[in-house]
Amino acid sequence: FAGFGMANKEISSVALNFGRDAETKAFMGLKQCEGESDQLQILQSVKNFVIGSVMSKNHFMQLGLLPVLKDIMSKSTTDEILIQLADCVASLSLPTLPPDSENFRIEPNLSLSHDPMDTSTSAVPIPTEEQNAYEMFKQGFHTLLFQLVPNKNTCLLKSVVRALTNLFSASCAPKDIVEDNILKVSALLNHEDELVVYYTAQFLARVCSSRFLPASTVLPFVPQESSIDLPTSTRLPKDILESQSALMPLRKIQSILLPDALRILLHLLKERPISKLSQCAALDAISQITFDNSDSAEIVLDSDATSAISVFIEFVKQSENVLLQFYACYCIANLIRAQDLSENLLKAIRLLVIPTLLRISHTERNDSHGIMMKEVAPLVLARLIEKHSNLQQTVVETGLLTNATAFLSGLESPTLYRALANRLLLLASSCSLYIGGRQILAGSLSVVRSLLTHSSSFVRAAACRVVQSLSRSLKQLRTSLVDSQVVEPLFALLSDSSPDVKLNASAAICNLVLAFSASKDEIIKSGGWKKLIPLLQSSCVELRCNILWALRNMIYATEGAVKREILTEMGAKSWELLFSDDHVDIQIQTMVLVRNVVCKDSVLLLEEPASIGYHLDIRKILLDKLAVGRTEMTRQCLFVICNICSEFNYKSFGMDEEILGYIRKSLTHPEECIRHVAVLCLINLTWVSLDNETVSRKRTLKELGFEEILLSLKPKESGRLLEQINTCLSQFTTSFPFNTTDVNMDMVD
Repeated sequence: FAGFGMANKEISSVALNFGRDAETKAFMGLKQCEGESDQLQILQSVKNFVIGSVMSKNHFMQLGLLPVLKDIMSKSTTDEILIQLADCVASLSLPTLPPDSENFRIEPNLSLSHDPMDTSTSAVPIPTEEQNAYEMFKQGFHTLLFQLVPNKNTCLLKSVVRALTNLFSASCAPKDIVEDNILKVSALLNHEDELVVYYTAQFLARVCSSRFLPASTVLPFVPQESSIDLPTSTRLPKDILESQSALMPLRKIQSILLPDALRILLHLLKERPISKLSQCAALDAISQITFDNSDSAEIVLDSDATSAISVFIEFVKQSENVLLQFYACYCIANLIRAQDLSENLLKAIRLLVIPTLLRISHTERNDSHGIMMKEVAPLVLARLIEKHSNLQQTVVETGLLTNATAFLSGLESPTLYRALANRLLLLASSCSLYIGGRQILAGSLSVVRSLLTHSSSFVRAAACRVVQSLSRSLKQLRTSLVDSQVVEPLFALLSDSSPDVKLNASAAICNLVLAFSASKDEIIKSGGWKKLIPLLQSSCVELRCNILWALRNMIYATEGAVKREILTEMGAKSWELLFSDDHVDIQIQTMVLVRNVVCKDSVLLLEEPASIGYHLDIRKILLDKLAVGRTEMTRQCLFVICNICSEFNYKSFGMDEEILGYIRKSLTHPEECIRHVAVLCLINLTWVSLDNETVSRKRTLKELGFEEILLSLKPKESGRLLEQINTCLSQFTTSFPFNTTDVNMDMVD
């Protein structure tokens, strides 16, 4: 072209048109030809066009290539043609644009058991760079590929499994894959050809990938062994955490691969001589199969006499391959979350694993592996240290939090939004238990606050996690949060389009409305509960739980007028839905909310007519829940009764025949925590009241045998419970002067 005196721009234009014409000609030839030799030749040309060229892929997609490829694939039995077809699928299924996490189109949810075009199914966002993969899933290319496994032709197997791997690397991949299809592919781990093994391990890692899970799932801030009564705890109950809907598809696929595929992968690493590339693939697959799965972790830890963790640590220590080190660290992090730390293991993590992950997080590699490691390494480290204050301290002592602003900089490109989000999660995890970390990170609050309004939902959710960590326990830090003006953007995020952002924002708000939080008054004055209460009817159980927790913290030690406004806003329908919730934990949290309401303000629920605009039959609710016999629900019901009976005007509530029956039954309950609250109820019932019925109540209680039961318990109990029994027995025989020091058992910090 240059010989004709054309400028560079004109040359590019002509070359481009020439290329498009050739592609169009190839497409028309493929569409019209019938002979296998012609098909094979044209398919090779199409493959050469699309490999490495986004423009060619887009052009062929616009021409309508997929139906033509599908028709040939469904009919052909010639291995050479099928290889070319699989290679075309492998190339076309790769992202066609630089990843842009906020550039979506909304499509019906893909499901192999339903019509993917059925608009009645729930809609999901499809990143624009995955449009080709999405179209191939809709047209069933994955099903056609699965039908080619197993196969005697090794070259065909490589192409097919590589195509499946690329397809299932997309976030839009269907999760309800037929079990037999996964098992057919996983069986190839025993194949004699190492490249087949390599591609198979890659496929298994992609088909159960955790990469696209939301922040609240990948870093759940697991519950500690603490009482439900502690108002500072904003962690979801264990039962709800283990049944998170986002984890269910992953759990299903992991279960299919247990134990056989996992054991073969371990064997590959320990026994079979394979290349570092295949070792990386095997470790990648193990890291995904063991992701938050105690069953798979147990298999790895019990695989043989040689500790699997020791093998992984050797990979980190001896290997010069950064990718191999990264995947080994990922496996270690998963296993650490499933077992207790020995002193030697703790030392290895501090001196080896944590520095390695921090170094990888700052990698300057810009290839696909480098971008992936830069994105995921901070999250792996965040998960590694999440349960351990001493490991968090190790990370903080590296200076990470001191230089938090620099750590979060340089990630403005949309391709790095997930890397930015994961770095925020690492900051959040670094101070979730270690108080010293919170004091340092508070200095970067202005940066965190700005990220609450970031264009990426991943970043907004992660920024909320940082606020949640910073607001967990230190009063002065909550004052800093008020000064940094995080309250308003957090409440705005309760209306965010992303469910995960709502969930993480609500978790942070739980901490900001604690009784000793400087932000609580600000939130109450602005009527913050009005944004919380509508979310009690959310279909997301995790969100309902967080909102309940926020309301109970808000009501704790709050004046009666505020409680009345909150109860009025809730309405009778909210209580009905909460007490009939499918999740028992929600019902229990609701009873804790009632417990806080009636602390010193029983009048709000017991007076007639009700000042809150409706009548809540608290007696019936208590009797219904006590009848079920669940330990924690029984304990909370008894606390409600205890709080009501602590007020002079409402001691008669506890003298109800049926309620007394449950108090009596609870005195001999096998759980000490139940016996303890039952005794507290009796302490309040035997204390002085304004109705001059104290003597009568004690007489009735004696006649019903309560004093006798306490006497029989006395030799068997010890500690705090024994003290309470002695107090109650003393009150049975004491005449009281007027006093107002009843036992109010609202939540204590």
